[in-house]
Amino acid sequence: MKSGVEIDGVDSRLGYSRLLAKSDAKSQYLYLVQELKKLGSLAYLPLVEAKGDPAIFFANASAEDDKTLDFILEAWNNQSPVIVAGGYTPESAVSAVDDHYRKWDVLIAFGRHFLANPDLVFRVQKGLELNKYNRTTFYINMSEEGYNDYPFHQEFSEYATAA
Repeated sequence: MKSGVEIDGVDSRLGYSRLLAKSDAKSQYLYLVQELKKLGSLAYLPLVEAKGDPAIFFANASAEDDKTLDFILEAWNNQSPVIVAGGYTPESAVSAVDDHYRKWDVLIAFGRHFLANPDLVFRVQKGLELNKYNRTTFYINMSEEGYNDYPFHQEFSEYATAA
């Protein structure tokens, strides 16, 4: 049985950019990656982008090099797949995998869009508009509001009925 280990803190909401500038955080991340590699092949290594909207970031990448995951990916050296999250749309995910991450074994995760689109795969395959997510409902306890009340796309409903 294999598992993955998520390295938290590689996210600007947690102060990643400031942390790298003011401490030896980069060397700590690199040390952690080297030690994880000694354990053998993990199923995957999940990471969170430090910059928010990848489409905007990659367009200005040279000015933002200190905010990329590249140093971790270089150190990981494709030991196992890396799952990257961080505000991706279907379009920016394709661009990231085909361009920026092309030399690494990277998959893109859709956390918020996954929650808001019960038919996410169908929508992405068909190029259909995604539901907008409501962040205030993400962590409501004992409520049917949120995850359970997002609508399926009409085309998916017709497809599912016909199948």
